[in-house]
Amino acid sequence: MPGKLLRQNISARQTAAYIVASLLGLLIIGAPVQLYRDLTPSSRIPGDPLHSGKLLILTHRQPEGLLSGDGMRNFSAEEIEKISRQPWAQDAAPFIPSSFDASIGLRIGTEGFSTAIFFEGIPARFIDLPGGCPQFDPAAPEVSIILPRDYLTLYNFGFAPARGLPSLDEATLRLLPLQVTLSGNGKSRTLPGRIVGFSARLSTIGAPAEFVDWANREFGTGELTDPSRIAVSTGNLSLADAEKYLADNGLAATGSDGNSSRMSRFLNIAATIVIAIGAIISVLAVGILLLSVFLLIQKNRQVLSDLMLLGYTPAMLARFYIRRIGLINLLVFFLASGGIAAGAAMWQPPLSRLGFTAASLWPALLVIAAITATVTALNALIIYRIIRRIP
Repeated sequence: MPGKLLRQNISARQTAAYIVASLLGLLIIGAPVQLYRDLTPSSRIPGDPLHSGKLLILTHRQPEGLLSGDGMRNFSAEEIEKISRQPWAQDAAPFIPSSFDASIGLRIGTEGFSTAIFFEGIPARFIDLPGGCPQFDPAAPEVSIILPRDYLTLYNFGFAPARGLPSLDEATLRLLPLQVTLSGNGKSRTLPGRIVGFSARLSTIGAPAEFVDWANREFGTGELTDPSRIAVSTGNLSLADAEKYLADNGLAATGSDGNSSRMSRFLNIAATIVIAIGAIISVLAVGILLLSVFLLIQKNRQVLSDLMLLGYTPAMLARFYIRRIGLINLLVFFLASGGIAAGAAMWQPPLSRLGFTAASLWPALLVIAAITATVTALNALIIYRIIRRIP
């Protein structure tokens, strides 16, 4: 009976306005939380073969004009020794350049392609794979290949759509059988190959140094060239001194964490701004609800007073409004959860092809659940106090 009396002045328009505003606020808070977690470097696909510790891949800065300068500089033995003696360098070793011709072939269904490539040998101690660095055996040779992650992005968003080929992820490419053809010195040989990893730190096609050494002996020109890049392990040391040394000596760290740090800072700022906007909208939605409830209670003031005279307590009367608000907030929570899940389903597949892995939805859902529970509890407390003050 009290419910029928108290329900008479409820405005469907005000209820709908609260649902829309609350839903918008929760979506603006929850969706950026999920997107932030999907984009943060910590959620990158694990197993980067060059991501053990703090690793810098150093190159000389490219001249402003290649035609007017001396071109790209390589590292001399003296430069490598000097870098290895720096206090921030725990270990340093050059990438071994190749002096032979190479091509790689791949067939997917009825379509196939091959292309000329080049290798640079990466010292085994800098390759971090779950099963350890693959050992090259000249008696049963198989070429282990580490590709830049950007190459996969170029394939998925450039080559594949133009040729009508399917997009590929890293796990699939690791299973594909490759044919690597080496030639030089009047000899040619085709070896099986496989991709063992993708690295966001690499801007060249890497292979274990022992393979490149063997291929240089078998197919190379015999001309030794200085390396164009070196790997430097810094461990957990501060990179402030390293950055000064690189700037003073015209070096660039293509494998540093600087880009990831800048990306993280940008994401932090963007997510904070968007979440703040969502929080403001949520607060306004709560304000709309409280104003609506206050006006509703004022309209029902006489009814509430009469019901109290009949023996109904403020807690019993407040329970009607609290239950209704709880059901509305529960509906808003489920709608917001569905919206966040739908949004994640839209952006996560393209992000996975860019080298990001999908983060769990639970943290974002827990955030909006906590907000919903807090808003409901706050509304219940305010409603009870308002009704208790009715004479």
